[in-house]
Amino acid sequence: MNIKRISGIVTVVVGVVLFFLSNYIAGQVAEGQGKVNAINDVSGMSSETKELGGMFTSSGQKQVDKYGRIANRLHLGSFILVIVGAGLIGISYMRKK
Repeated sequence: MNIKRISGIVTVVVGVVLFFLSNYIAGQVAEGQGKVNAINDVSGMSSETKELGGMFTSSGQKQVDKYGRIANRLHLGSFILVIVGAGLIGISYMRKK
């Protein structure tokens, strides 16, 4: 096997691993968002409790947003790596004429 084919296979494998990692993070983000929403729903019954609930959930919402962005970037990066790896594998099978 030549270096392009090996590099392509490694790149595709890394891309697939990143895709599964980003799916896991996205699931955790959805779970966290559900918890933040549940607290906001309970605390939104009056103006005083809504303000108090906002104080408790603001840091949690920031974390959910932060990890949501990370998951989205990992998704994009994984797709790019798979495409580049597939291209390297395809190029490695081309023969010089």
